[in-house]
Amino acid sequence: MDKMIFSNTGGYPLDLDNLGFGLSGIIDALNGFVKATVPAATPVIVSGLSYAVVGSDTVYQPGWLYLPGLFTDLIYCAGGTVANVLGPGQVHSVVCNVTELPATYNDGVDRAITSTVTCTVSYAPDQAYDGAATTFRFADLKPYLPQMGVLTRETAWTTIMVTTGAGSGTLSGSVKYRKNSFTNQLEIMVNVSVGSPGDFADIASGGSMTTVATLPSGYHPNNSATVPLTALTGTAPVHSNNIYSYYGSVGYLNTTGAFQILFMSLNGGVSSYNVSGRFFVGMD
Repeated sequence: MDKMIFSNTGGYPLDLDNLGFGLSGIIDALNGFVKATVPAATPVIVSGLSYAVVGSDTVYQPGWLYLPGLFTDLIYCAGGTVANVLGPGQVHSVVCNVTELPATYNDGVDRAITSTVTCTVSYAPDQAYDGAATTFRFADLKPYLPQMGVLTRETAWTTIMVTTGAGSGTLSGSVKYRKNSFTNQLEIMVNVSVGSPGDFADIASGGSMTTVATLPSGYHPNNSATVPLTALTGTAPVHSNNIYSYYGSVGYLNTTGAFQILFMSLNGGVSSYNVSGRFFVGMD
């Protein structure tokens, strides 16, 4: 981070480069924070720019934008009021204008002394955001916090295969997981087939909690969690016996990462069934 030091005595040797140095420290800090928390090349609404339909128009409130490739700084957008029904090929758009203010330098030549970027929401021909065009469709802007969440979550699933032989339910399938650091949650997807239900205790005895996967360190919640799972034979809910109605399984994830499923033996000629589910577990 750049900063100016004003605490030394002796008469500060101020010049315009010093002012630019101090200003760049503030700008770099703001831009660095946004760049670190959103995907590259994504135009982002950092704050504001909410909108509401009022009669035949949409009214956009002022806000701040981050437009990578187009400008290096955060940009203020004044918002605007745009008709909802436009001509052919016209869309609600962000329109940016760059205005330079000239002044006469000591050598008698007029040169730009300031550069100002102003943005409004208006209408224009449909133009995708490409980091070059100063007019682009409003719909390409992404809200800041959700984009921060995209950058801090795992997009790929890690898969643990589930396989056991006869005497242990003849299980087959998988437990998949991934983590979102922004929301501090695990997402887990389960799909396990039971080939030998008779290997497990019946529903009257409480069934059998069976560990099917163990998540690695870094994916262990601070508190155990119990989640509902679906048990189906084909597309129909599994009927346990003549006394108890339908069998819906549960999953259990403990603080050491062991994931268990409640399996049961079944009456009524059910020789196999499937347990599945997709759910979120908080890390805290």
